[in-house]
Amino acid sequence: MNLFKKRNVDVSNNHRVLGEWRAVVFFLVMTIFLTWPLMNHLDAFVISQVYPSAAHSDLAWHLEMLQEAKTAFWHAQNPLMLSMWEVSALYLLVGIPFLSVGMQAIVFHNLFFLAVLFCTGFFMYLFVNELLRSDSAGLVAGFAYMSSSYIIYAYDWGHAHTIQIQFIPLIFLFIERILRSPSPRISDSLKLGVVLLCQVLAVSQTTVYLTFFIPLWLAFRLLLNRAHGIVQKRRMVAQLRILGFAFIFGLLLCAPFLYLKLNTSTVIRTLEENSRRYWILESWREFLTVGGSLHPGVIPLILGLGGIAMLLWRQKLPGIALNFRESLGYLAIMVVSFFCMFGPVAVWLPYTWLYQFWPLVNHFRVPSRTFPIFLFALALFTAVGFLWITENRILKVHRFAIAIAIILLMVTSQVLISPWWRDVHLVMGPFPYP
Repeated sequence: MNLFKKRNVDVSNNHRVLGEWRAVVFFLVMTIFLTWPLMNHLDAFVISQVYPSAAHSDLAWHLEMLQEAKTAFWHAQNPLMLSMWEVSALYLLVGIPFLSVGMQAIVFHNLFFLAVLFCTGFFMYLFVNELLRSDSAGLVAGFAYMSSSYIIYAYDWGHAHTIQIQFIPLIFLFIERILRSPSPRISDSLKLGVVLLCQVLAVSQTTVYLTFFIPLWLAFRLLLNRAHGIVQKRRMVAQLRILGFAFIFGLLLCAPFLYLKLNTSTVIRTLEENSRRYWILESWREFLTVGGSLHPGVIPLILGLGGIAMLLWRQKLPGIALNFRESLGYLAIMVVSFFCMFGPVAVWLPYTWLYQFWPLVNHFRVPSRTFPIFLFALALFTAVGFLWITENRILKVHRFAIAIAIILLMVTSQVLISPWWRDVHLVMGPFPYP
């Protein structure tokens, strides 16, 4: 009996590894396809025809910060280039060795963008595949997460920090592992701590937002489960202990950087500044406009809302680990992050309260940058919606083929007609910092 059980486990592990390698190939291909012709012109800036040149962007400044970081490192100085204007510490730290061996700054900038885009899709795949136990649903969710116009729009503005939304799924992946395990493992908490360090180094603004949205999600998750008697008190204490260890470990890893960051001069952004046009979601029409920088895509919206409706109606979908009560936390952060995008233009909007009462939020502008958290939750519900429509016994056999068909539908309905992904031109260097 034990022999058969071991054999089943080995087969399951082999199937999982095969699925992950297939996902690696898929997201590599999608990364090259989405950004084409960037792979053939790594020494150029490939941007939308909306902009005739790179003069509008922060590209030159980021390239200059890379050069200064390399020089500071080799002169035994702080290479992080901390200032009131954010540049990603992860971007600088990864860039130093590449520039030190002679790589052009613009080539590294483009390779970093391609790596971030790949990780964005693949990490979302890992999260969904673990939570919903479906390789095909992971592919759909990963593509939905990486193919909205948000990342490519940030790239067009030369932002090496706001393109980085790749660590959000990994954070929730390791928290879910801890919460779902009968005996949470220290190794998962160590991995979570390292991912938290990467998130802190990648982009400060999203990190500050996550200090609100993760506790909000966690409160829904733990309190609702406890209220329905699903989690025993002893198990909940063990979970919180492991989570606490993970966050403390992550904080210790981040401590040197946070000390420098918090002691750097900064600016308090006003409510009026955070209400500016183009920095907030001004209307529903802007959100639903295909090609808009805050448009998540028609297909993800339809599947995502269908997935939410299914969980409300059915409470549980056979074969997946996520049930209705557990999904309420993701629904909560999805709804709150969506209304945060409207900014502090009315007293009832959540960003107004975050700005006034949540630590460090008033140091940032552009409230619409809560969009990645909304997109993350929507991509999860998109995967749930996909599983719902392929629940039929006959369709379930062809889930992979249906997933590819849905991805092709997303390509035609949002990527090929997007002014950010497809209507592009090359801008050659040099890119002097003004």
